[in-house]
Amino acid sequence: MRTALVAALLAAPAAAAGDRIEDVSAVLRQRSDDARTEDDVAFELAGLGRESVPVLFTLVTGEVYDAIDPELFSEPDAWRVPPDRFGAVGEAALVLLPASSVVRHVGVRVRAETELGVRLAGVRVLGLVGSAEGLPPLVEVLRALDGPQLGQRYVRAHFERAFEAILVDDREAWSALGELLAELEGMPLGVAVDAIAATGRSEGIDALLALLGRDADLDVSVVERVAALRSARPWDARYDPRRRLRKLLTAEAASLRAAAAVAAGRVNDADAAPDLVDLLDDREARVRRAAAWSLARMAGTAEPAEPEAWWAWYEAETKWHEEAFHGLVAELSGEDAALALEALRTLSRHRLFRDEVAVALADALPDQSSGVARASCAVLRELDAAAAVPGLVVALNADDAEVRWAVHETLAALTGEEFPCDRWIWTRFVDGELR
Repeated sequence: MRTALVAALLAAPAAAAGDRIEDVSAVLRQRSDDARTEDDVAFELAGLGRESVPVLFTLVTGEVYDAIDPELFSEPDAWRVPPDRFGAVGEAALVLLPASSVVRHVGVRVRAETELGVRLAGVRVLGLVGSAEGLPPLVEVLRALDGPQLGQRYVRAHFERAFEAILVDDREAWSALGELLAELEGMPLGVAVDAIAATGRSEGIDALLALLGRDADLDVSVVERVAALRSARPWDARYDPRRRLRKLLTAEAASLRAAAAVAAGRVNDADAAPDLVDLLDDREARVRRAAAWSLARMAGTAEPAEPEAWWAWYEAETKWHEEAFHGLVAELSGEDAALALEALRTLSRHRLFRDEVAVALADALPDQSSGVARASCAVLRELDAAAAVPGLVVALNADDAEVRWAVHETLAALTGEEFPCDRWIWTRFVDGELR
């Protein structure tokens, strides 16, 4: 029986603990003509105050079943919430209470417990509360798990979801993350890497780059996830990993060179093109394949080519950029629609500088005629260059309804998001306030 355990973990003496258990039980018990929902019950439980946190947590862990008269469970109609939903209602109530009170108690429990089920319940609650205060106990418990436990996918998933939720819900958590990650290694560090990547936050780029060199087995995973975060939000100039990734193209480990080569293509790093051409002669086939893939992606062609051909392509592209790019950009906003469309077609063929092209196209939209603006949106979708997103958001205010529709369609295509055609909402997304 765990009644003694429940009472011992409460902040007040055992008698008061029993009173709180009775208070929670009373809220859960059915009343005549009561048609309240689970949400109503959760609000009422939260109304018992922060002193009820320990008992509410036993709803989540299942320990409460040992603290309530077992005869009551033989009467399923006696409860406002089915007993198998106590855990969900307990979680909902805990989220409504002050985060510091919940984290304090749950942190003590998960640190002291050895039973995996209780620990995972606590991890889940810490994630739901979403406070930076929950990171230290989360990291401590993660570090304490043994390999076989952490090797179970559902266990890893609990920690990954909790990490992700805290980092997304409380931006202060990012400032504390580096010091906490220093305490992790091996599988626990891998869990943290996956969780950081899952946030989709640009802040994760710096957090992940700081881990390079900590664990050779994780370095490739770090590079892949940094590239994914950057490619999802390439407009965020605060977190630009391209120079750091470029240096890894000459790493000693072939696996890291290959990962960096693929990353260069994913983040559209035009400055990495010369190094990628050099890697076509790398001694490792996987590195050569990765470099060829990225070059083909940058060029917008699947045609294989010898290094000499790639050098010729790169020199031609850079010469075009120096001599013609800015003039063509100026024509995008000119009064001559025919010239603007011709400039648009020419720009769309030079994929090496597609991020620059995309930004120029998006910035020109407010000054273009309806037909040219809609054609520009079509080219942006074809380029698949999310660097254009901030400029597109500005263009959501266009007077022409067809242009607004085209801009909105392009935003959805480039981001995968389904927000309504509302500039304020999309601005919050660009600023990282929405996921």
